[in-house]
Amino acid sequence: MEKQHTNSVANRNVENYVLRLYRQSGASDHQELVGILEEPASGERWPFKSLRELNHLLKARQDIE
Repeated sequence: MEKQHTNSVANRNVENYVLRLYRQSGASDHQELVGILEEPASGERWPFKSLRELNHLLKARQDIE
């Protein structure tokens, strides 16, 4: 008798986001990138100017859900 395995990830409500990063012209390698966090399902976009702002956006989205 074979055990059946279920994919636990498939059973969770998984959100999909697109992360777009942009390097400003003249920026050095160690400077922060700017970007946009995008939720394709809703079409919503949230701009950010640092990784700290990105983390804040992600936490806020997690708290809403």
